[in-house]
Amino acid sequence: YAACGGLIYDSDDVIITNNTLDGNLVGVYYYGGNGTIAYNTFTNNKWAINLYGDAYIYGNTFSGNTYNLTYMAEIVGTNHFWDVIQDAINNATDGDTIKVYDGVYEESLTIDKSINLIAGSSPVIKCPATPEDVKIQESTHTFEYVIGIFGGTYGSGNDTYYGPGTINVNISGFTIDSNDKTPSDRFVGIFFRNLIGNISGCTIVNTSVDGKETFGILGYGGNSDITIYGNTVNQFGRGGIGVNCGLGATCLVKENTVVGPGKNPVVTWAPNGIQVGYGTTGIITENDVSSCGWNGSSWSGTGILVVDTNVSSVTVDNNYVHNCESGIVFVAYWDYCSSAVITNNTVEDTDWSIALHNDIRSATIMYNTVVNCTGDCIDVWNYSWFAGAPTNVEIHYNNFMDAVYDGLWVGSYVTQTVDAEYNYWGHPSGPYNATLNPTGQGVSVVGNVDFIPWLDDEWPDDDYDYNETSGVEDAYYEDVPAGTETTVDGTADTDTTVTVNSTNPIGVTILLYEGNPEGTNQGAYAMGKYLDIIINDTSGVQWPINITIYYTLQDLIDSGLSEDDIVGIMFWNGTAGEWQYYNDTGVNKDYFDGTYIGYVWANAWHLTPVGLGGNDTQAPTTTKTVGQPKYGPFPPYDLYVTSSTQFNLTAVDNPSNGSGVNATYYRIWYNGAWTPWTLYTGNFTLTGECKHYLEFYSVDNAGNAEAVHNQTHYVDDTPPQSFLVVGDPKWPQNQGATFVTTSTVITLYANDIYGPCNVGSFHMHYRIWNGTWTPWQVGGLGEVINITFSEECKHYIEYYAEDNLGNTETTIHNRTFYVDDTPPTSSIELGEPKCGYALEFDGNDYVDISNPD
Repeated sequence: YAACGGLIYDSDDVIITNNTLDGNLVGVYYYGGNGTIAYNTFTNNKWAINLYGDAYIYGNTFSGNTYNLTYMAEIVGTNHFWDVIQDAINNATDGDTIKVYDGVYEESLTIDKSINLIAGSSPVIKCPATPEDVKIQESTHTFEYVIGIFGGTYGSGNDTYYGPGTINVNISGFTIDSNDKTPSDRFVGIFFRNLIGNISGCTIVNTSVDGKETFGILGYGGNSDITIYGNTVNQFGRGGIGVNCGLGATCLVKENTVVGPGKNPVVTWAPNGIQVGYGTTGIITENDVSSCGWNGSSWSGTGILVVDTNVSSVTVDNNYVHNCESGIVFVAYWDYCSSAVITNNTVEDTDWSIALHNDIRSATIMYNTVVNCTGDCIDVWNYSWFAGAPTNVEIHYNNFMDAVYDGLWVGSYVTQTVDAEYNYWGHPSGPYNATLNPTGQGVSVVGNVDFIPWLDDEWPDDDYDYNETSGVEDAYYEDVPAGTETTVDGTADTDTTVTVNSTNPIGVTILLYEGNPEGTNQGAYAMGKYLDIIINDTSGVQWPINITIYYTLQDLIDSGLSEDDIVGIMFWNGTAGEWQYYNDTGVNKDYFDGTYIGYVWANAWHLTPVGLGGNDTQAPTTTKTVGQPKYGPFPPYDLYVTSSTQFNLTAVDNPSNGSGVNATYYRIWYNGAWTPWTLYTGNFTLTGECKHYLEFYSVDNAGNAEAVHNQTHYVDDTPPQSFLVVGDPKWPQNQGATFVTTSTVITLYANDIYGPCNVGSFHMHYRIWNGTWTPWQVGGLGEVINITFSEECKHYIEYYAEDNLGNTETTIHNRTFYVDDTPPTSSIELGEPKCGYALEFDGNDYVDISNPD
């Protein structure tokens, strides 16, 4: 009991108050008994208060004390403090929170109950010389660890956790010092099995990077549901964060920083920054992963690795992976991967940036950027012909900025075409492909790939101040020497030539777009040829340059133009936000060379996207669509509507090359008057019952207006009225009768004649009660319903009517009937005097004949 500021031994009703206890091993050591410790100041003690045995503090609080605690673990809300974290864990119960204050705790912790372990400030848990070790059902390895979290059943005979069963544990805020531990088999900073919970805000350092397999955070167990958030794992030998839990498990790995041993260190194992797999469903997002590589050749150190997901899905989204041997890889090794989703990531300074290996059955790779790639930007392949190949691969809207080898390499065993349309390949002229794009200046594409059309700029495309993505379907590139006027002939690919002279050597690219790459044609009617002329260095260009675009007879037919409609070449004016004609432009209608029947030309003093244009003389077409409810005897079955029926107007201009719809207008006639013409901005309805006329038309950007459409509709918001008629026999002998027989016919019908403009049709809805209700029955259009009862006693009938527009009576009618099929009995009673069966009457005798029912 040395070094205690105060020692209370097995005493009751002790009061310790208004003291200062400073610089002790233990401020107050309370062994047994009970009392009060209040309004004291504890400073610079290793432990402020140590309760032992059955010591008890009144009210279970330390009222008014001030602490400067730097070394203890507290079960929050219990007055229980320990200097050994494992002691706090052992004494905690499910649901407890253990708060650990500043200090270096040289421990190896085992958690097998549902608790929260949180940092009170900045504690460090340091791996001891001999940490705990364990085996688990899912692995043949033995794992040494700093923190171990285990659900399931523990078998002490073989030191193994196995079977189902989960625990709920949250750990946050610790520094885990692995103390450069070299394990006998495997080592993990934070190791878990069948865990539901969170590991957040922890930093794992000083993990051995060579020799044995070491990990920062690693988990198994198909019952896990884990969030690993905001942690830093700095150095490891085999894996930074690994979630290999199996089918049924889920994980979110978010906003972690993972740093491996380097891009090319001399180490024993290929390190993986983040790994999820073996059936685990997961999301890997917003992480920073770097320095995952090694000097070996059989495997590759990988920033983010997803392996053998089976039917589960894993999404890799919005991560920054850099300075790694491989960036993001999905691999089917022992099993298949049903899907791979790789989106919005930046992969930089990697040898092999993104890869799909073997039996990946669906892959979506979109919105990623690859920069400074020293190998391939994307590889899609399988190890050999008998290993399943990736299928259903979609690669779109990515930026593949550079590569020493290929932008996209598809292995020879991949038989299904990879869809890689709409990507930017590092140059507007597109990727180099020896067969399909031999003049492409971008990264190369190899294998069974569809890469046309491609993007002319990085995604998202905001060139020329207008965000519009129209793919490039062909291109031509040519180097032009200095000092010589040269005609760059791209007619074979783009139907275009460019004549240019420059004092410097230049490269000229001609792009042919699949459609309009910028804004709407304001008043011009394009022939469907949009191009861009790109010169890599314009400082020495002798302006103007000549642009000539050739057209064929088929071009005219496809565009709906005649040669007399053609004006010249338009350019995109990004400042004005519109297409305009060059000042010096024209058309040659007399040219003919067997292929082309004419050309347009322009002498251009600047470069923007250009298009071959003419006059738009064709008006747009507007289609009216009537929503529900509606009814009519003839197509399109919408003569009758209600005031809630939505009307939609959709206008389209010439779908191939029109100038575009400018506006749609409509007006409505009702009750003898027209509304003003109204700009159509969205769906509308008709207000007021009875006849309406609707007129509408559209105008395109060239001012062409279509003929006005005029159509008639009737609005009916009035429901029909239903009736019930009671046939014979009945009692009383009127329509209010309540007594009937099983042969009495009860008739239900309706009339739809009570509104100003009725659709004139009805359906009867009815049901019958005889102890229980029948389901609601619906009669046919205009059908009169005849009902008879099949059994005696009380019945209810409920009924209402609805018309073909859904207008329904607001009242559900209810009638009660009593069914009586039983006849009365008769009897005769004879008074006196009587003789035998003879009757003799005098003035005082009577006969009573009764007929009780």
